[in-house]
Amino acid sequence: MPLSAAQIILIILPVAGLLVFLFFSGENNDADSHARFAKSIVPAIMMPVIFFGPFLLVEWLDIGFWEIYGTCMALAAAYFAYDWIRKRPRDK
Repeated sequence: MPLSAAQIILIILPVAGLLVFLFFSGENNDADSHARFAKSIVPAIMMPVIFFGPFLLVEWLDIGFWEIYGTCMALAAAYFAYDWIRKRPRDK
C-alpha cells in the first residue's frame, strides 16, 4: 500500500528536523544555542500541523471540506492569539 501525502509529510518533518540539527551542530557545539535554535523551530513546525491536522481527520470526523477549513482557520487564529498573548510584555 503506497503512503499518502499526509503520511509522507508526517515522516519527513522529524527527519528533516534531525538533519537540520546535525548540520547546525557541525557549526556550533554550544548546548544553549541548540536550545534556542530548537525553540525557534517549534512555531515553524506547529503552524502547519495545527492547520493541516484537521484535514488528516476528514474520514474519521465525517464532515465536509468547509467545516474542516473553518476548523483549521479557527485553530490558526487561536495559535496566533496565544503567541501574541505569550509574547506581550507583562505589567508588574
